[in-house]
Amino acid sequence: MKASSKFVTSKAIVLGAILIILVACGVIYALRSGIERGSMEKTEFDVAALDKAILAVRKPLRDAGCLYIDLTPPQDQIHGDKSCHAFHADGGDLSYSLSIETCSTKLLSSIFNEPGDRCREIVFAGWHADMKLYTTPTDEGIITWNNGSQNWVATAVLDTTDGLANTERLVSQVDEGAPYKAARACRDRGQNWYMPSRDELHVLFKNRAAIGGFNETGSHPDGRYWSSSEGNQYLAWSQRFSEGHVYFDNKNSMLSIRCVRR
Repeated sequence: MKASSKFVTSKAIVLGAILIILVACGVIYALRSGIERGSMEKTEFDVAALDKAILAVRKPLRDAGCLYIDLTPPQDQIHGDKSCHAFHADGGDLSYSLSIETCSTKLLSSIFNEPGDRCREIVFAGWHADMKLYTTPTDEGIITWNNGSQNWVATAVLDTTDGLANTERLVSQVDEGAPYKAARACRDRGQNWYMPSRDELHVLFKNRAAIGGFNETGSHPDGRYWSSSEGNQYLAWSQRFSEGHVYFDNKNSMLSIRCVRR
């Protein structure tokens, strides 16, 4: 009888302890969720406030001759002319009080509204297929489309609109034309970066003045830019940035390359 009573008592103690632990976990989860929701709400507020502030300074900076608005954080504004910086006293003189990184994808998608807007090494290039397209302020280099050989391979990378899909396929190719150096150079910048398709390259051309850094001399080969869109076994699409003419160039030609991301 006593043993049974002790067993019941012990069981009650264990169940009570488990109940206390479950209640404590619930309280902790509720507190944590509340903190995270508060942080998200603060982030959304910051983005909206920044977007509104940038719109207010955009026109005066444009009127002052700025081809683009630089959104680089103040701590990185060390060298050079700051007259087009949104957060610098010589430019827009906006206060910088964001709780999250300015160059994050979330913020870029919100505050980059005109081609040429930039943050550090990311430049808004324009719209393509209802998506924002970003690039870099300088070329990646002068590179061959294939491995530089005359090993002509039909890669079937024919899409003229989706450079990301083209790049994914090119960097994974194992054939006599691999490695596909131009595509690999863009992917080496990071997983989100890729070689633009023919149509995406044309977005860069249309907004080349605002983006800056392109070779517009019309010279061959560095005045032409590779796309990731293949033409046939021997050739791939390229575009000359002096006037926009499109060409087929041999895949082992050394042309300029400018990488993009979404």
